[in-house]
Amino acid sequence: MTGDFRPERVLEKALARCQAAEVFHRRSVRTPVEFENNRLKQVRTAYSDGLALRVIAAGRVGFSTTTKPGDEEGLVDRALSAAAGGGEARFSFPGPSRLAVDADRFHHAEVAELGLAAMIETGRDFLQRTVAVEPAALAGARLEKEVREVRIVNSSGLDLTYRRTGFMAGFGIELIEGENLLNVWEFRASSDYPAAEIAELQENALEQFRLGRKNVALTTGRYPVILAPHAGRDLLGPFRDCLNGQAVERGISPWGNRLGETLFDPAVHLEDNPLLAGGPLSAPFDDEGWPAQPSPLVRAGMLEGFYLDLKSAAGLGRTSTGNGTRPGLESIPSPSLSNVLMAPGQDSYLDLIGGIKLGLFVVHLMGAWAGNLLAGEVNGNVVLGYRIEDGAIVGRVKDCMLSVNAFDALNRGLRGLSRETGWSMNYRLPYIALDDVAISTKA
Repeated sequence: MTGDFRPERVLEKALARCQAAEVFHRRSVRTPVEFENNRLKQVRTAYSDGLALRVIAAGRVGFSTTTKPGDEEGLVDRALSAAAGGGEARFSFPGPSRLAVDADRFHHAEVAELGLAAMIETGRDFLQRTVAVEPAALAGARLEKEVREVRIVNSSGLDLTYRRTGFMAGFGIELIEGENLLNVWEFRASSDYPAAEIAELQENALEQFRLGRKNVALTTGRYPVILAPHAGRDLLGPFRDCLNGQAVERGISPWGNRLGETLFDPAVHLEDNPLLAGGPLSAPFDDEGWPAQPSPLVRAGMLEGFYLDLKSAAGLGRTSTGNGTRPGLESIPSPSLSNVLMAPGQDSYLDLIGGIKLGLFVVHLMGAWAGNLLAGEVNGNVVLGYRIEDGAIVGRVKDCMLSVNAFDALNRGLRGLSRETGWSMNYRLPYIALDDVAISTKA
C-alpha cells in the first residue's frame, strides 16, 4: 500500500514502549451521485486515509487513531495513555496464517472503473421512468462506488493487505396527494456491479408505487403476514443481538448455554459468509487480521454457533470466527456480521401470497430496532405494507403497527419461506411467511 502513512514504522515505535501492538491502515475513495426531487443534486468524491493503533501495555489495551501523516509519535503516546486505564488484555494478536481466498478477490474492475457518466445516466433513467408513470411524483436516486485498501501489521508477525470495491444503488419515489403520503424505495449494496439487478430494483420501486396508489383498510387483529427481505431483516434483529459473542460473553444473551439445542423450525438455516462472491461485506480477512470463513449460526433450527472477535472469543475460551469489525476507523473491533444468508424454501412468494385469505404483505418497517431484541420482541411501524385478500394484493394499508416475537415466529409461527431471495443491506433472505401476527391499526 502506497501513501504517506507507514504502518511498519508505527509498529516499530510502539513496540519500543509496549508488549504487543497492532496497526490498522485503511484508505478509500468514495464517489456518490445523488438525485433528489427529479433532479441531480450533487456529485462528489470523498477521500479517507488513516491509521488505528491498538497496544497491549502492562496487560491492558490502549487504542488511538490519526488521519495526519507524520503523527506517529502522537499516535503511540495516545494509545499508551489510553492503556493506563484500559481493559484487561485477555487475547493475543494473530500471527501469519493462510487465507482461504486471494486477497484481491473482492476488488472488481467494473466498479473501480465505473464512470460518472454511467452513474448519472442510471439515475436520470429512473427519474424519467418515474415521471412517465406519474408526473407529480418526486423521484430520487443514489449511486455510489467505493475503492478501499486495508493493511494490518502486528507484533505477532502478521502483515496482510487487500483491496475491495463497493457499489450501492438506491431508488425512491414520493407522492403527496392531499393528506396521503406515499413513499417507496429500493436499494442494493454489493462488492461487484450487479447490472441486471439495477433494472430490477427500478422496476420493483415502480411496481410498489403503482400498488400503493390505492389505500385500503385493515382492522386490528391477528393475521398471516409475509415479510419481504427488507422487513425480514428487522425480524432477524433479535438473532443478530443474541448471536453476538459480546452479548454471550457478558451473559446477556439468552442463548449463551444453548448451543446444540433445536430452538426453531427445521426450515430455518442461517449462515454468516464473508467469502460470498459479490457480497456487500465480503473480505478475505476481518479487521483484526483473522482469516475470513463461513460460520453456520442456525442449522435446521438448531443453534450452531456465535460470531466472535478476538476479545469475545478469548472470554469464552474459543477462537475468533473472523467477525472482528471496525464500524469506523475511530472504533475498536467488535463482533459484527458480514453477509447473512438465510436458506430459501420451496414455494414461490406468489404461492405464499396466494395461500392467504386475508393478511398483510410487509415491505418496510420503521423503528423495529427499539424493542427488547434480546427477548425476541420486534415492534415496528409498517411504512409500506399491502393488504392481501383472497390470495392477491389489493392495496396499501396505512397507519398500522406489527408486533411479533421473532423466536416464536421462526418456530411455531413459521408458515413458509419462498424460493426467491433478495438483498437488504448485508442480508440475503427469502420472503418469510408467518402465522398469527399481531397488527394494530387506526382503522
